[in-house]
Amino acid sequence: MKRLTSLMALLAGGCMTAPAPPPTIAPPAATGPFADLPIASIAPVPENWWHLYDDPVLDRLVQASLAANADLRVAYANLDGARAALRQARAARLPQTTIESAATVDGSASQPSASSNVPTTDYDLALTASWDADLFGRLRSGASAAAADAGAQAAALDGLRVAIAADTVLAYVELCGATQALQVVSEQVRVQERSVAAVSSQLRAGEVSPLEVSQVTNLFETTRATIAPYEALQTNARYRLTTLQGRPPADARTNLRTAEQYSTTVAAG
Repeated sequence: MKRLTSLMALLAGGCMTAPAPPPTIAPPAATGPFADLPIASIAPVPENWWHLYDDPVLDRLVQASLAANADLRVAYANLDGARAALRQARAARLPQTTIESAATVDGSASQPSASSNVPTTDYDLALTASWDADLFGRLRSGASAAAADAGAQAAALDGLRVAIAADTVLAYVELCGATQALQVVSEQVRVQERSVAAVSSQLRAGEVSPLEVSQVTNLFETTRATIAPYEALQTNARYRLTTLQGRPPADARTNLRTAEQYSTTVAAG
């Protein structure tokens, strides 16, 4: 009886399914009063969220960056592999069928009652069906693990796609902003250059003092010194966009002329 009781306990323990994963509990820092603010309940962002800028140039740049990124292609391949493993794990829980067929041609030597010129053919067809009862929950746990892996790969793909699009949008906005700022500063430099010429002319006529000429010249040089940082920011944005598109760095000097046109349109509007 003791052996029978031990055997029954062992079988009962073996039939138990795998334990469910523990529930996810949000930390106290994530459930503060800020969670009730209106900004925390905004509508879901659309998949192609950069279309909200309504700029065809930006749309082309983002699509080019997404198409040229090798890491994104690897993420798509990983997601396809994870989904294939999920389909395989789910299919393992279904009945498995096997169909076998065979055809055999018997000669007249093995058929004494048949004519010597008429061979006989035998056709065999067999259908086998099997199903795993999954008493121990192995297949169910494997399917759950495959589903979690597919979800993780999909999340990694979405995160990478968002990062690429965000980097492209940020570089493009910085390019447009630097271009617009350069236009404004260049106009200020031209105006102040005329002011320096006018004050210098007044100095020669004895109408102003050298101090006033020095002040105007100092303002002119200070304004002109701000051109270099904007040019560096513009060049940096060009190289970033070119790199995101998988193009050689030399193309940064010749392409993206539409960014200047876009900035000019924004300034005119």
